Amino acid sequence: MFALLTAVVAVVALADKPAETKPKIEFRLAETRAADDLEEAKVGDTKEKVYLHKTAVLTNEDIVSAELKGDGDTGGYTVQFVFTREGGKKMAKATADAKDKALAVLVDGKVIAAPIIRAEISDKAMITGKFPKEDLEKIVAAAKKK
Repeated sequence: MFALLTAVVAVVALADKPAETKPKIEFRLAETRAADDLEEAKVGDTKEKVYLHKTAVLTNEDIVSAELKGDGDTGGYTVQFVFTREGGKKMAKATADAKDKALAVLVDGKVIAAPIIRAEISDKAMITGKFPKEDLEKIVAAAKKK
């Protein structure tokens, strides 16, 4: 009887425990100046602000892989992304006319990084610059499928 009760209590406890949710990643175009239709956001732990477009260009579903790599030349880190075919099309459309604008990377609604778009992006992208390794690790973890 005791073993059965323990098992039932364990099942009830598991049912009450919220399922772990995967971090949500979003890529959104961003501006450096405020406008009525943009949402103000702080970039990471800095004082830098960006103004986000409301619609995400890409989300977790559009990412095939993300990998953090050390940059031997600068001692910094990069994140390399591979997007799905559809994700690549979305990114190309969004970035075609966005050169020198920011592309904010959000994890669970918080801007982790807002690198500048240097050229049209399609099926692959790389975040480079002086970003804390911990921030880039958050992005990679959120982008992973499992």
